[in-house]
Parts: sequence; structure tokens; C-alpha cells
Amino acid sequence: MIQAVHETDNLETLVRKIRAIFEFSFEELLPREEIEPIARALLAVKVNSSFDLPFQR
Repeated sequence: MIQAVHETDNLETLVRKIRAIFEFSFEELLPREEIEPIARALLAVKVNSSFDLPFQR
């Protein structure tokens, strides 16, 4: 799922990828209405988060 978030900034694409991952893993199809809020939250974290890697010399 982390890779799916990394690969796209598009909500619809992410919803489809999450749905496919869940279906493959659990052989169950989740309704889009359950996935969309999660996808929105993941994209928000991606867009609003950044950090600097500490480098020591």
C-alpha cells in the first residue's frame, strides 16, 4: 500500500489500487465508500509531510 501511495497523487487511482490490493490479499471486494476516506487521508499525509534525513559526518 505504501508503494501505491508513493506512485500516485490521484485519488481515483489510489482508490483503485487499494481496492485491488485488498481484493488480492483477502479475496474480498471493499466498497469504494470505505476506501475513499482512507485514500484521502493517505494522500493528505503524503502531501503535507516532509522530513530531513539527519546526516552525520
